Amino acid sequence: MTGWRARTHYWSRHSGFLKRLALSIAGGGFILALVIIALSPDTGRYITVDPTEQRLREQWQQLQRAEKPTPYELVRWLHLVTDQIHSLSEVLGIKTTTWEDYWRDGQLAGYDVQPLLAKHSADPAVQQLWRDFIQTGLSRDADLMQSLGEKAAQESPLITANFIQALQMKERNPPAALAAMMREIQLFSETQLVREAALHLALDLKDLPVLRQIAAQPDWWSSIDPVRRQYAAALIGEFGLQWKALLEYRFLLAAPLGTLAIALLAAAIWYIILVLHGVRGRWRWVVPLLPLAAGIISVAPVIIVGAWQEVALGIQKDATFPRDLWYQIGGVGMREELSKLLLASLFMPLLLLKRPAGGAVMVGAFVGLGFALEENINYYLRYEGGVALARFFTANFFHAALTGTTTHALYQLLRSRFGTADRFLVTFAGLVLAHGCYNYASSESLPEGFAMLSTIILALVAWHFLDLVEQECPRGRQWISPAAVFIVGTAVLMAAIFISIALRTPDRQLLSAAAMSCVSMFPIAFIYWRRLGV
Repeated sequence: MTGWRARTHYWSRHSGFLKRLALSIAGGGFILALVIIALSPDTGRYITVDPTEQRLREQWQQLQRAEKPTPYELVRWLHLVTDQIHSLSEVLGIKTTTWEDYWRDGQLAGYDVQPLLAKHSADPAVQQLWRDFIQTGLSRDADLMQSLGEKAAQESPLITANFIQALQMKERNPPAALAAMMREIQLFSETQLVREAALHLALDLKDLPVLRQIAAQPDWWSSIDPVRRQYAAALIGEFGLQWKALLEYRFLLAAPLGTLAIALLAAAIWYIILVLHGVRGRWRWVVPLLPLAAGIISVAPVIIVGAWQEVALGIQKDATFPRDLWYQIGGVGMREELSKLLLASLFMPLLLLKRPAGGAVMVGAFVGLGFALEENINYYLRYEGGVALARFFTANFFHAALTGTTTHALYQLLRSRFGTADRFLVTFAGLVLAHGCYNYASSESLPEGFAMLSTIILALVAWHFLDLVEQECPRGRQWISPAAVFIVGTAVLMAAIFISIALRTPDRQLLSAAAMSCVSMFPIAFIYWRRLGV
């Protein structure tokens, strides 16, 4: 080994140099993010790091900037603000807004609302309707609430009257709220937001007549995202519509560019580490893309089976104990591990023919990594800050380890002509159980102490998988250390997260919160680094 490979071999095993390099990359990304925030015209628009307040403030600014009236967006925002007026005022450190306060200055929790009423409707009657709605939300006046209901029940109600009625009734009478939404949709056009709310409520209620009514309207049905459309089709028993919706699912291609870039970067780091650990041959950097793509596609069967489990078997996420635990084990764990193993098994004829050392372990690992890559998109869109780094340490490698281990067990089963059936069944059942318990222990509804159980499960599965890789894969002379890829890759990912936050939501407090979240993951990063070896 000579030239640049020799130099890379040396420096990638120099722990002091790697630590300084990683610190420089992560620190440089943080400083660059601070510069972006300082130069951004949007700096200061986020007053707190509270996600609810940030979301409401961003929606308020969108309502201010809207080029045309968006009455339904305004009504939804008014409902959210008045419903959370006490918590918002506490977060902002201001006096809780009363109706008298609003009447005097036209503000709700510091948001200037009065100009929005005229901006989103030129009809004085509609503006008064919205003032009554605000007063009802602030004072909880039963007479005003009844008056709003009477206005919605008129033969020719004002625009948003039935939507207001639906928002007020959603908690205490969901079916009546759904009926009010459907009436609003029938009476007015440009009701996309109401349509989305009605669909969501109809799915929650499993209101089959309404879902069939939605399916009978091609323009509405086609506007629904494929995943929810597939679930709705499963509920009403329309298997043709179910498969059509699934075929329209765009996987990673539907993700925003910034989110996709972070997801691909996180997956690429583990991709390089896995190739260095266990793949040999001329095309070692290209061939694993096939099982990686299979892993991405394996999400599709999970969606189908998930809908079937819920509709036909009644396995519900929000059930009480122990059914909620069974949902994670027999529901999520079973369908995800079966789906990934099914896609990995497509490579089994070639593995049995060529018998590459460690081939089954690596094929399964790349399938699992592909599944995690697709699954992570939803988490990145739902949560902010350092979730990308947390998923990088947990979900990415967890899925790779699970599927790598089950695929190896299946390979041994077929090579032995089912002589190791008992070992395969124990391995598969044990990993399904581990997967389900890991998810259950990570649930937000459980006390914080249970999160430690998920970390223990992750460590056990990961360590077993790495032992299996060392046992099955031939050890060659690596020109770059996998541990170096891990620590430098982690630093690059952190820098990318910081810069992404600065570009998307330029706020120093939010950036600091994301940095603290990343720092909290350092103990796990250190364990991985030591296990991969410098």
